[in-house]
Amino acid sequence: MEMLEALGKEVVELNGSVMGIVKNVLFDEKIWEVTFLEVELNKKTADELDAKKLFQHFRVPLAVSNVQGIGDKVLLKGSAEEIMGELLSQTV
Repeated sequence: MEMLEALGKEVVELNGSVMGIVKNVLFDEKIWEVTFLEVELNKKTADELDAKKLFQHFRVPLAVSNVQGIGDKVLLKGSAEEIMGELLSQTV
Protein backbone atom coordinates (compact mmCIF):
# COMPACT_ATOMS: atom_id res chain seq x y z
CA MET A 1 0.00 0.00 0.00
CA GLU A 2 1.21 3.48 -0.78
CA MET A 3 0.96 5.85 2.16
CA LEU A 4 -0.93 8.41 0.12
CA GLU A 5 -3.74 5.85 -0.04
CA ALA A 6 -4.24 6.56 3.68
CA LEU A 7 -5.51 10.06 2.87
CA GLY A 8 -9.21 10.43 3.62
CA LYS A 9 -9.45 7.16 5.57
CA GLU A 10 -11.21 7.02 8.92
CA VAL A 11 -8.93 6.55 11.93
CA VAL A 12 -10.42 4.00 14.33
CA GLU A 13 -9.42 3.46 17.95
CA LEU A 14 -8.85 -0.06 19.26
CA ASN A 15 -12.34 0.01 20.85
CA GLY A 16 -13.95 0.70 17.45
CA SER A 17 -14.67 4.42 17.93
CA VAL A 18 -13.87 6.66 14.98
CA MET A 19 -11.30 9.27 16.03
CA GLY A 20 -11.07 11.28 12.81
CA ILE A 21 -9.86 11.34 9.21
CA VAL A 22 -6.32 11.24 7.78
CA LYS A 23 -5.67 14.61 6.13
CA ASN A 24 -1.94 14.43 5.43
CA VAL A 25 1.05 12.10 5.50
CA LEU A 26 4.28 13.52 6.97
CA PHE A 27 7.55 12.22 5.58
CA ASP A 28 10.99 12.62 7.16
CA GLU A 29 13.39 13.27 4.29
CA LYS A 30 16.46 12.57 6.42
CA ILE A 31 15.53 8.96 7.15
CA TRP A 32 13.21 8.40 4.17
CA GLU A 33 10.26 7.25 6.29
CA VAL A 34 6.70 8.27 6.87
CA THR A 35 6.70 9.32 10.51
CA PHE A 36 3.28 10.83 11.16
CA LEU A 37 -0.25 10.90 9.85
CA GLU A 38 -1.98 14.23 10.30
CA VAL A 39 -5.44 13.42 11.64
CA GLU A 40 -8.37 15.79 11.76
CA LEU A 41 -10.25 14.85 14.92
CA ASN A 42 -14.01 14.52 14.72
CA LYS A 43 -16.02 16.78 17.03
CA LYS A 44 -16.81 14.01 19.52
CA THR A 45 -13.15 13.05 19.99
CA ALA A 46 -12.02 16.69 20.08
CA ASP A 47 -14.58 17.42 22.80
CA GLU A 48 -13.62 14.31 24.79
CA LEU A 49 -9.94 15.25 24.66
CA ASP A 50 -10.64 18.94 25.23
CA ALA A 51 -8.50 19.46 22.15
CA LYS A 52 -9.29 23.15 21.76
CA LYS A 53 -7.21 23.82 24.88
CA LEU A 54 -4.36 21.64 23.63
CA PHE A 55 -4.21 22.52 19.94
CA GLN A 56 -5.07 25.59 17.87
CA HIS A 57 -7.09 23.39 15.53
CA PHE A 58 -8.40 19.85 15.47
CA ARG A 59 -5.56 18.41 13.37
CA VAL A 60 -3.03 16.40 15.35
CA PRO A 61 0.11 14.46 14.39
CA LEU A 62 -0.31 10.74 14.92
CA ALA A 63 2.94 8.77 15.02
CA VAL A 64 2.86 5.79 12.68
CA SER A 65 4.13 3.69 15.60
CA ASN A 66 0.58 4.02 17.00
CA VAL A 67 -0.94 2.43 13.88
CA GLN A 68 -1.78 -1.27 14.03
CA GLY A 69 -2.77 -1.53 10.40
CA ILE A 70 -4.21 0.21 7.35
CA GLY A 71 -6.92 -1.28 5.18
CA ASP A 72 -10.30 0.29 4.51
CA LYS A 73 -9.62 2.26 7.70
CA VAL A 74 -6.59 3.14 9.80
CA LEU A 75 -6.68 1.00 12.96
CA LEU A 76 -4.87 2.28 16.04
CA LYS A 77 -3.10 0.24 18.72
CA GLY A 78 -4.92 2.04 21.54
CA SER A 79 -7.43 4.71 22.49
CA ALA A 80 -7.33 8.37 21.50
CA GLU A 81 -6.73 9.27 25.15
CA GLU A 82 -3.67 7.01 25.39
CA ILE A 83 -2.21 8.19 22.11
CA MET A 84 -2.79 11.90 22.77
CA GLY A 85 -1.38 11.47 26.29
CA GLU A 86 1.76 10.01 24.73
CA LEU A 87 1.95 12.90 22.24
CA LEU A 88 1.63 15.49 25.02
CA SER A 89 4.27 13.80 27.18
CA GLN A 90 6.73 13.98 24.26
CA THR A 91 6.15 17.70 23.68
CA VAL A 92 6.61 18.76 27.31
